[in-house]
Amino acid sequence: MPANPIINDRRNKVERRSIGTAAQFPIITTQGICIRKDRRITPERRVSNIVVKEWSIKNSIFEVLFGEKEKGK
Repeated sequence: MPANPIINDRRNKVERRSIGTAAQFPIITTQGICIRKDRRITPERRVSNIVVKEWSIKNSIFEVLFGEKEKGK
């Protein structure tokens, strides 16, 4: 199967994003509030760093956890 030239072109471009902070802390807001540190986190957006684990359980346990609710309850 030939490679998709659109995807390859997009993935080969220079990275535009950076992980550096946009502001220096502490910051004083316009309301006079002092913000001491940045509490935001940058989630990993690339699929290559995602870890997926698969768990196996008995069908009877699965039905108890995820089965349809009994009528009247």
